[in-house]
Amino acid sequence: MQVLFIFFASPTASAAECLRLLWNSLPDAFFGFEEIEMALQAGLSSETIRDVYNFYSGAVGEFHVRVEPRSLKHLSRPTVRRMLWKSGCWIPDGIRLTGVPRELQSFLNLEA
Repeated sequence: MQVLFIFFASPTASAAECLRLLWNSLPDAFFGFEEIEMALQAGLSSETIRDVYNFYSGAVGEFHVRVEPRSLKHLSRPTVRRMLWKSGCWIPDGIRLTGVPRELQSFLNLEA
């Protein structure tokens, strides 16, 4: 579990930003607290599990008790980015060339 590695290796603001960028580029569901707790309860204290979850949820900007699917808006982001990549349009230039409004460009560029 990469979140756990990042938490113990370098729980800094820049590590959290890297985690945010990575998570925003994936279509995977958000981890819920219960999922993280079940995965880690055999080896870590309740307090450490809470700290890991707080680091993760703070980095990705989402807080869920259970696993939650990503929004349709979010699911479109990795799809559009993948389509641009497959057609040879490099990011961020490919996103700029689409002509979508700046707000959507920022979203597709993982800025929002």
